[in-house]
Amino acid sequence: NVTIRSAAGTSNEDCIYIENGQNLVFYNTDISYCTSSGIDLLSTQNVLIHSSHIHNLKGNGIILDQGGDIVNTIVTNTGNDSSILFTQSGQYRLLNSVVAYNGAAGPYVLYANNDAEDYNIELTNNVFYSVSGPLYFPTSTEVSADNNYFIKFLKNKDAKGIGEIFEIGS
Repeated sequence: NVTIRSAAGTSNEDCIYIENGQNLVFYNTDISYCTSSGIDLLSTQNVLIHSSHIHNLKGNGIILDQGGDIVNTIVTNTGNDSSILFTQSGQYRLLNSVVAYNGAAGPYVLYANNDAEDYNIELTNNVFYSVSGPLYFPTSTEVSADNNYFIKFLKNKDAKGIGEIFEIGS
C-alpha cells in the first residue's frame, strides 16, 4: 500500500514520474493533490496499475506510454487535461475501472495522443460518469469495448466531437 499526497504548490510536478522503466506494478496506491499528473510513465513497458485511486489532480490522471493495463482502478477529479492519456502505439487495457468527474476544461476523458501511431485498446466493464469530452482514438486504432457504462457525459466546447461519447480520427 502506497499513499502519495503532494503538497499543493505552483510548480508543475507529477506525483509519480518514471522514464525508461519496465515491469512496473502499482497495486493499491492512493495518489492525489499533485500540481500535474498522478502517474506519468514515459518510455515504459509492461505496466500494471491495479486497485488504485488516482484523484484530485490539476493535470492528467494517468499517462501510459507503450502500452499497459489499468485494472480495478478509480480515476476521479482530474484537472484540465485527460483523465487517462496513451502517448504511443501499444496494447492498452482499461478493465473494471471507474473514470469520473474529470476537469470541466479537460477536452477528453481518455485520449490516444498520436494520430500517426497504432493503438490496440480494450475497454471492458468500466463506468464513465459525469465527465466532459469524448474518448478520442486515432483512425488506425483497434478498439474493443464491452459492457461499459457511459453516464452523464457533459458537453465541452474544446473537444472536437462535442457531446459525443467516442471520437475517431482528427
